[in-house]
Amino acid sequence: MKKILLSVVTVSVLFLGCSDESKEEVKATTNKAIDNVAQASEDVQEKATSIAQKVTEKTKEVVDEVTQKTAPVVEEVTTKVKTVASDVTTSVVKVKEDVQEKIHTATAPKLDGKALFKVCVSCHGQNGEKKALNASQVIQGWSKEKVETALHGYKNGTYGGAMKGVMLGQVRNLDDNKISALASYISTL
Repeated sequence: MKKILLSVVTVSVLFLGCSDESKEEVKATTNKAIDNVAQASEDVQEKATSIAQKVTEKTKEVVDEVTQKTAPVVEEVTTKVKTVASDVTTSVVKVKEDVQEKIHTATAPKLDGKALFKVCVSCHGQNGEKKALNASQVIQGWSKEKVETALHGYKNGTYGGAMKGVMLGQVRNLDDNKISALASYISTL
């Protein structure tokens, strides 16, 4: 392209110092050189467009190939991340529940089973060694579970013989925590 431009400049210089006939020749040569430059420019533009299209197509092929090769890995990683996130969520919920239970246990008022048993002493004896009003069983040596079952049964009317009515009055105001504390103490007698 530089050679063509140099030729056009050279022809123009010669054109200025020539006769009319020579000027027409120089003019024709200059026009031909300009046409050649224009044609060369069009050829370069076509080649550049062709190269750009080929680069675009090749880039698309490479992107498609990379996508196909990485899709299973991305899916596997996504599945693992979801599993780990689910496991972490489950663990966090469990830890939260455990902490709440420990806080509740630590802040709940401590029930004194021995203090609760003071009401029972007059009928059952200091160590649970008596038959209450000579009509009940001796409760000394009972397990915590057996005492809880009996007290809950008295409270809901499903346990007890002759003493059922008397015991209902004694257990009516005991909640589950008080029954558990009283049963724990009685099981130590």
